[in-house]
Amino acid sequence: MFNYDTLSSYVKKLAKTNYWQTLYASSKEAPSYKLFKNDTNFTCLQIQFINELGYYSSLYMDIAMGEVSEIVVNNEIYEDAYYYYKLLNRKREIQNKKTPQQQAPTKHQSKGQESVVGKSEWVFTKVKG
Repeated sequence: MFNYDTLSSYVKKLAKTNYWQTLYASSKEAPSYKLFKNDTNFTCLQIQFINELGYYSSLYMDIAMGEVSEIVVNNEIYEDAYYYYKLLNRKREIQNKKTPQQQAPTKHQSKGQESVVGKSEWVFTKVKG
């Protein structure tokens, strides 16, 4: 009989493989690819597997974009540490969005435009010739 930690370890190992990552990516793009025979009422194990597939897909994307080194996937502790790091950064970004930052008006803004931030202006000129 498996204990939860052993089962979780196997789920992570499967989710890391190229085979399952390819199926996961394909199932998001084309509905004809299915990860499981059943489409509804997933078991806890299936949900955990899908969660791990999503995490490793994101991790491999970060590696491909150069945001993190490939060494992260060689050690489970590094994976967990990177996941925690991303989680903290996401929380910081959300917190920064909640607190409005005061911006000083630029030299191009008049006093009447100080409250308008990010407004675009189109200027059309006639071409001579």
